[in-house]
Amino acid sequence: MPPFYFYHLLLESKKMIILRRLLINLLIPLVLIVNQAVSYAAPLTSKQIIEGKHYQPLSVTKPIQSGIKFYFWPQSVSCYQLELAINDWHENHPEIVIQRIPLVKRPHWRLLAKAWLVAKSMNIDALLLESLYQAIHFQQMSVKNVDELEVFLELMDIDTLDFMVRFQSHAINVELKTLQNDAKKLPIFGVPTIIINDRWISDAAMATTSEQMILILDRLTVVNP
Repeated sequence: MPPFYFYHLLLESKKMIILRRLLINLLIPLVLIVNQAVSYAAPLTSKQIIEGKHYQPLSVTKPIQSGIKFYFWPQSVSCYQLELAINDWHENHPEIVIQRIPLVKRPHWRLLAKAWLVAKSMNIDALLLESLYQAIHFQQMSVKNVDELEVFLELMDIDTLDFMVRFQSHAINVELKTLQNDAKKLPIFGVPTIIINDRWISDAAMATTSEQMILILDRLTVVNP
């Protein structure tokens, strides 16, 4: 056979080796991504919920108040997802008290925290919270300043004048300050955060899905009342 034929075979062989290497380099990251996605998708069971990983014990220095404290911020989609999950869970555990507490970690969180406190004083807190979640996360409505809040209240057909008088009141400002001071005494770094029976705490960094949060509630409120 002519020498150039062997040279041609050698070139083709080298091309195939290079091509295989390129394909391998492309496939390895894809395999890792798929494996990672599968591991994220695999749900935990209650037996896999671990103290120190999915929730932490709290140092109890006061009388224990049984129930759940749910620290939230209405602009957080994770809070809305957990709100829906907790509502479903609570239907099967109506005896357990759930206390919702707006968290103020940043100055611009004050607006909706105060709005919720006002709504609570008017006994429309559940209605306001659900309407806020719907407006912000589904209707893409901006509620980031007092003017936008007033527009939102008018759409809800709430007595805007009464609401804003309460909103500017000294009593609501004192209540908000008290909530902020109480939260600073706890290891709360963001939302959503839940505290169970004043003995355990979990947040989005420890329990990365609403499903994991619900498993924690099952473990700590049902198994450890």
